[in-house]
Amino acid sequence: MAKIVRNLLSFSRQQTDKPKPAHIKDIIDASLSLIGTVLSEDQITIEKDIPDDLPPVSCYNQQIEQVIINLLTNAKDALNCRHEGYHENKIVKIIARRFEQDDAEWVRTTVEDHGVGIPPDIIDSIFDPFFTSKATNDGTGLGLWVSYGIVKEHHGQFLVESEPGEYTRFHLDLRVDNEQLLEDYDVSSEPVADVMRDIR
Repeated sequence: MAKIVRNLLSFSRQQTDKPKPAHIKDIIDASLSLIGTVLSEDQITIEKDIPDDLPPVSCYNQQIEQVIINLLTNAKDALNCRHEGYHENKIVKIIARRFEQDDAEWVRTTVEDHGVGIPPDIIDSIFDPFFTSKATNDGTGLGLWVSYGIVKEHHGQFLVESEPGEYTRFHLDLRVDNEQLLEDYDVSSEPVADVMRDIR
């Protein structure tokens, strides 16, 4: 309980310090400490495949936690839509790997579920603000959009692939050497604040 409270307080506090090197494994573990109980209550199993030798990435770790929590929440909803109670396939896989692209080293974190999937006619819209395929009062349509904004501000990549009725995989890619790129990141400019200004 003490660990959960500490993580909740840390997560809710506005982050104003500089980006720091962080291990993806630690970020995932912190995210699961906040949402793991909810997943367990829905009889969802978490399978992690995260090598110990992954290099750290410079990031605002609480914001990357927010992205991971959003992906886990969406995976939970997709699995519950397909299986109301217990099912052996109610599994969320979290996989992390290093790769090279554009002469730079990256770390990719993949969150995979075998729920209802995303229909081809809406997959290009899932990162749009206020777009949601969930029932009324079940979603705001801001989770993926805010997550996309966070990843973009980290000079990362946020990708999705899905086959309806089969699987959905979200890939969160962060550069290992992006500390210099984050120097101009304005933590006071939150994605939600931006869209609300646009709406007014």
